[in-house]
Amino acid sequence: MSSVSKKPRGRPRKLAQSNAGVGPFTTTLMTTRAAKGRQRGGPPKVKPPLTKSPRTNCVENADENHVHMEKDKPESNVREKNMEEKIDYIVQTLECLQKSVETLNTKVESLTKENGDLSKELEAALATVEAVADLD
Repeated sequence: MSSVSKKPRGRPRKLAQSNAGVGPFTTTLMTTRAAKGRQRGGPPKVKPPLTKSPRTNCVENADENHVHMEKDKPESNVREKNMEEKIDYIVQTLECLQKSVETLNTKVESLTKENGDLSKELEAALATVEAVADLD
């Protein structure tokens, strides 16, 4: 006979004893929380109390909006300058790419012409090889 130890089935005794007198629903909650390692949810969110009256808040908001509107004016000029710089950069890049395309097109044309010349030479050499083979 082999000496294989059998694993106990069901809950371990310590867990069964510690949950004595607890209903099945509570046991389920306890075991799921223990399995996950932490409780669900976070601390309750608390809104800060209002220290000023709503009327003063509205006045302050209007003042803040006015200050923000004044700040936005120089930013729009900066944005326009940035936009102009970006457009200039894009134009320069396109011009450079156009020059590159033109040089590549001239290279392609010269290589196409060279390919045609070499093809004619190859055909002439093939014709001479065939003529020599016919003589033998």
